[in-house]
Formats: sequence, C-alpha cells, structure tokens
Amino acid sequence: MKRMVTGRRMAAASMAGVMSLAVAACGSGGSDSSGPIRIGALFPTTGTLATLGKASLDGAQIAVDMINGQGGVKGRKVQLVNGDPSSAATAVSEATRLTVKEHVKIVEGTYASDLALAASAAAVRNGAFYWETDAISDQLTSRGLKNFFQFPYAASSNGANGADMVKNMINPVLGHPAKVVVVHNDSSYGALVAKGAEDQARKDGLTVLGNYSYPTDTNDQSSLALRIKQAAPEAVIAASYQNDAVLLLKALNQQNVKLAAFMGTGGIYGLPAFKSALGSGTEGLFDTEGSASVPDSALNPDVQKLRATFVDKWKQSHGGAAPTFLPTIAFDATWVLLQDVLAKAKSDSPKDLSAAAKSVDLAPGSTILGYGVKFNAKGLNERAFVVGMQWQGDSPVVVYPQKYASAKPVKIPLSPLSKG
Repeated sequence: MKRMVTGRRMAAASMAGVMSLAVAACGSGGSDSSGPIRIGALFPTTGTLATLGKASLDGAQIAVDMINGQGGVKGRKVQLVNGDPSSAATAVSEATRLTVKEHVKIVEGTYASDLALAASAAAVRNGAFYWETDAISDQLTSRGLKNFFQFPYAASSNGANGADMVKNMINPVLGHPAKVVVVHNDSSYGALVAKGAEDQARKDGLTVLGNYSYPTDTNDQSSLALRIKQAAPEAVIAASYQNDAVLLLKALNQQNVKLAAFMGTGGIYGLPAFKSALGSGTEGLFDTEGSASVPDSALNPDVQKLRATFVDKWKQSHGGAAPTFLPTIAFDATWVLLQDVLAKAKSDSPKDLSAAAKSVDLAPGSTILGYGVKFNAKGLNERAFVVGMQWQGDSPVVVYPQKYASAKPVKIPLSPLSKG
C-alpha cells in the first residue's frame, strides 16, 4: 500500500512539473524564459485607417529592431506578432486570436480610439497586459481597466488646446473673443475631443455657436460645410480622421467659407497625406496634437541622439521622408515599454508588467517627443502634452506654446480659405 501511495505521489509530482512548464510557456507569450518576448501589435493596415495604422506599426518596429540590435531585453530578442484591427469587430477578433491562439500576453496598439477600446477590453479579458501607443480617448482610462496603460495624452486635452490656441493667438488679431464652431466625427475620439474643445472654449470666453457631429464614414461634407457657413464662425475646431477631414476642407473651400482660423485636432491634419490631398489649401491651417519636431532644447542630450537615430532609420526605410507624429509616438511608446517596463519588470507576466509600469518616473524631456512618463491611478501618462502646429509651406511647424515653438504663426486671418 505504501508503495502505491508513493507511486501516485511521484506521478502527481511529475504531472505538476509538466503543467508548470506549460504555464510558464504561456506566461512568456508562448515561449520559455530564454525564447523571444512576443508582443502583439494591433495596428490597422487595411481599410480607411491603413495609412495611419501602418505608419504607427513601422515606428514601433524600428524601436524593436533597435532594441534587438542592442541585444534585446534581458538577453531575449523581441518579436512583434501583428494583427489587423481594421474595425471594432475585427479589433476584438484579432485581440482574441493573439491572446488565445497565439498565447501572446503583451499587446500594444492601436492608433484609433474606437479600435483601442474594443481591442484592449478583449485582450485584458483574456489575461493580457495592454500598452496603448497612440489612441487618446478619455474612455480608455476612465473604464478602470486593469493592466492597461495609455502613453499619450487624453483626447479632451487635445480639444482644449485647440480652444486655448484660438484664445491666445486668434483673439488678439481679431480684437475680441472669437466666435467658434466645433465639428467632429461620431467616433469616441471625435466626441471627446469636441467636448474638451467646447468646454475649454466656454472657459476661455469664446462664443460657441454650435457643436456639430457627423458620421465617421461620410462621403459628403457639403451639408456640414453649408451649416458652418450659415453659422458664420470666425474659427472652426475640428476632430476628424482621414477621409472626413479632407472632404470637410474641400467642402469649405467650395462654399467659400471665410474664417480667421481652422484648428484640426490630430488625425490626418498634421500628415503629408493632408498636404497631398489639399495642396496649397493647407497653408495657414492649424493642427493640435503632439509633434515630432519639438526643439532639441526640450530633450535631454542622450534623447536628442536617440531621436536622431530614429529619424535616420525612418528616412532610410521611407524614401528620405521625415517621420510624422504617428510613427514617432509609436516608436516612443514602444521604446519606453521595452526599456523602462519590460526590462525592469520581475517577469513578463501582466501583473509584474503593471507593477513596473506604475513605477516608471521619467522627467519631461526623457522621450523623443519631449514627454516625461508617469502614470496616474487610471493608467494615463500625466506627463504627455499637446502642442499647436501650423502648416507653413510643405510641413507643419510648432507655433504653440512658446516654449516649444520653432516658428511664429502666419496668415491670420485665413479669410477666405486658400484654394488647393
């Protein structure tokens, strides 16, 4: 009898050892502790957001390649396992595929807030750690989702900055508080940017004539442009994605709408694709978001070198073109994830990664966007910030606030919008 009990105990111990190895493999993203660190990368590479999503993915990949070139994280190479969240539905299915079928327990992404909301909820539900590189909806952190961290600022602060720019740059030219209209697509991102803009505009003493919503997938902005013309604002603050932004500006031009200023808020407004679509029609238009071109004086000396290396690698792989904000923030966020979270975590389990993320304390100027990094209790990076840019010639330059400005604003008022 004693031998039978002992045999059973040995068999149970053996099975427990096998199970422990299996659990360990799943906990490291489907590999043992000496294998690669596999990170799910959820960026849209097909559909209407493909241009923006692909730019973000390329920026993240450069960070991974640079880290691997230095020997990886704790001697382990990093591997991105890509997914394509082209819609909210596919964001859920791709997040589920990565975390359940691919056994990935670290996920980053996604560019668009609606995609990020869907993907992160699914990934965390399946036991993963989620690191948002560039989506900015306030709802991402207001949900209280565990093991979730948002590297950029909140959408409402982006809209608020647009209103502040009107107050501090447009009002002095007009000689009175500007009359503004806020317009936005009906995404989570658009609604929250617009709310931030309207709330701050009222605090700043601006006259808010309206806050107009439109379908994100619209193919015609003529009715919105007419509505804006009838309201007769002096400034428009707009939260858009890609096609809807271009359609809006073209419709305003066709209607010969007269404005002192047009404030875009992220999306395509600061990208070369915007210039390609509108030509000279971009001249003098503003964009409020982060910037890839804050002055070197805003960065620590070692970070200046890091930015120069990133820019050089981007140009080498993208025909000599300089990186815009989206790939830059994706690089920045991925670099911090690898260098300051994964490298310092006790393990790559979601619990230990979250503990490491909560302990990150980087002063302003510690990232190539000029950000610091310190997450609040909800997982939002409180040291990310927004700047204001204006299209002058072939590229947008930082004009607001003064501490980050590389140029002075021009062409105020815009009236009428220039023809592209």
